[in-house]
Amino acid sequence: MKKIRFVFDGPPGPECGRFVEVENEKGESISIGEWVEEGKFWYLEFPDHRTANAELLEALEQMSSWFDVDGYANSVPPRVFVFKMREAIRKHKGK
Repeated sequence: MKKIRFVFDGPPGPECGRFVEVENEKGESISIGEWVEEGKFWYLEFPDHRTANAELLEALEQMSSWFDVDGYANSVPPRVFVFKMREAIRKHKGK
């Protein structure tokens, strides 16, 4: 299971640690989300994977209707299928 770690320089508590960076499971710094300032607060926002997964499943379900029971494409040209699949994957990845 891949993990994303939010690193702080101290434990949680009344005077908790400050945010340092976001890392992958190997301890490498990664860029994720977008920092947004609203009033006196800052937010690190990133897409909700549950929404992305639902959109991907919906796209895959739609694509499954393009094939007959034997797995042959009904009436969808291969280029259209590839384009739609790439579009669904990009949406899933948040690009």
